[in-house]
Amino acid sequence: MRNTALGRGAGRRVLGGVAANNFYGAAALAVFYPILVWSLWITRQEKRIVVPAIAIPVLAYGLTAFWLVPSYFKVTAENLKYVSEHGTTWSIWVAVAVAVAFAVASDRFARAKPERAWAVFIAGCVVFFSLNVLGGIYFNFRISGDPVRLLPELDMIYIMAAVLMLRWLWGRPGIDLRAVVLVILIAAFWTTTVTSATPGTCFRSRPTTRIASSIASPTGFGRTCPMRVLILPGTCASGTTPGTTFRS
Repeated sequence: MRNTALGRGAGRRVLGGVAANNFYGAAALAVFYPILVWSLWITRQEKRIVVPAIAIPVLAYGLTAFWLVPSYFKVTAENLKYVSEHGTTWSIWVAVAVAVAFAVASDRFARAKPERAWAVFIAGCVVFFSLNVLGGIYFNFRISGDPVRLLPELDMIYIMAAVLMLRWLWGRPGIDLRAVVLVILIAAFWTTTVTSATPGTCFRSRPTTRIASSIASPTGFGRTCPMRVLILPGTCASGTTPGTTFRS
């Protein structure tokens, strides 16, 4: 019981800290957390999971309730039309279909098998973040916001999936598979030798600044700030500083 309480307390603090630090981090957690709860539920089939699964996000919201108020969501929803395209109905139906397919597949291959909880979680993250981010890049899949902002999370998920696959190969019988794992690991870390020997070479500033407008609305920003371009965080060209205003 004590370990459960400690885990619940740590969980709400982590979720609350991420939500307070970065809104898209909170958006990523909104995808991570249901997958985590499902992976534990389908592999363990324990009713006691329900209470902490509900308590953790409720208590996490309590840590950010002083600013994460309904009016904030309303303002954010209004501002999304200036920084991202509208969501599409077909994207919602595709997401529902993928969620149902994942639930059926995980129920078939992992029900009541606790040792597969981590694999179910990683597989779910790969499926849904790939659908959201890669689908948004190549097929204009969009439910809300800008899916490209979740590229760092997608990168992290692919790394975890690769580690999971290598771990599975390492545990298989036969020396040949372990040799394959070693070769893959050496090849992966070999690319870091350049950046380790000369740190910072990948982030050199360009001599000139290229400014790309990320707000296409003819009203609003253009009307209130004529003849100026504002560099926003997340849209900066190399060598520029967020919040810098350039007069044309």
